[in-house]
Amino acid sequence: MTSSSAHQRLIFIDFMRGIAVLFMLEAHVFNEMLIPTLKATSWYNLLDFANGLMSPLFIFLAGLVFTIATRNKQDDIRSFGPALWKLLRRIGFIWIIAYALHLPFHSLNKMLHATTPDGWLRFYQANALHCIAAGWLFLLTSLIAITSEPNFRRWLIGSGIMIVLVTPLLWDVDFTQMMPAPLAAYLNEQHYSIFPLFPWLGFLLFGAVWGAAYLDAVAAGRERAFMKNMALIGAGLLAMSYVVALLPVNLSYGTSSLRASPIFFIKRLGFVLLLLTAGWHLSSKFLSEASLLVQIGRESLLVYVTHLIMLYKNVWGGTSLVRLYGNRLDPSQCLLAMLALMTVMSLAALLWGRIKQHSFAFARLATYATGCYLLLRFFTKQH
Repeated sequence: MTSSSAHQRLIFIDFMRGIAVLFMLEAHVFNEMLIPTLKATSWYNLLDFANGLMSPLFIFLAGLVFTIATRNKQDDIRSFGPALWKLLRRIGFIWIIAYALHLPFHSLNKMLHATTPDGWLRFYQANALHCIAAGWLFLLTSLIAITSEPNFRRWLIGSGIMIVLVTPLLWDVDFTQMMPAPLAAYLNEQHYSIFPLFPWLGFLLFGAVWGAAYLDAVAAGRERAFMKNMALIGAGLLAMSYVVALLPVNLSYGTSSLRASPIFFIKRLGFVLLLLTAGWHLSSKFLSEASLLVQIGRESLLVYVTHLIMLYKNVWGGTSLVRLYGNRLDPSQCLLAMLALMTVMSLAALLWGRIKQHSFAFARLATYATGCYLLLRFFTKQH
């Protein structure tokens, strides 16, 4: 792969991450703040469906990013070299953030003595970051255990298919009756989890496989043909999902929940492949490293975490924006709130990107210092 090809590839991926994280921000604003009666309108239903494609895209891209990060480091990882420990630190960091976002209280003492059973279940819930961290750990252990690249890809494809097919059988099971609640939270949506491993891990695994095939195509000079084939596959998956939905027979099993259905997964995977194709064409023709969405994509974790804090955490005089404005805004007000939040997040991403570019060591020190302060505060605060 030439350096220019690699450079353009990173622009394409970062662009798609920027699109995904900003649309997730928009979804949270409209879902939480729009007047409830307006959610029955046709325009909101269309918007809600489009927003529902961003989470599969975001998690799919996480699998793709894992492939890129480990592409030329597999020998070092399998020999337990520095690349392995760096990746494990990254996984641990994401996992800590994921659980920190659901802390019932910002004090260990209060958390241990004042958290209700329901509060603990809310703390254990699996969100997108939990799914990504667990998925990366699964990919990492699989990469170490399976040294053959073809067998590794077959394992990921087989695991992804198995996850999709098994999901309906697990969906209505209360696993807290069989195992500790922190583990049960990863298996289905029974107790507040929005992104359990079944079926969402499937998007990450297929993203990792897609990434490997894409890099092979780029190295062989077949990138355009590959993207064309992916568009055809995406269209085929969509067509199949709609045709199956029209069949006069009921193919559901295990549960009646639409979100657990393999058709739910197939339809969204089809849309993800089409979105990736469209994003690739846009980035190859119109975007550069300086493009705003590309830079936002490079700081997607920062944007994702910070916008959740600003919306849901009590950082506004002891309350949150969702508590202040939840279910109270009309569409124009939601739009203004979304644009304001997007502006703040964009500026934060640009500023943090500049800091890392000019002094990565300082950025890393600032991250560690902030983390240590928050941990110390969490362990020592009494209320």
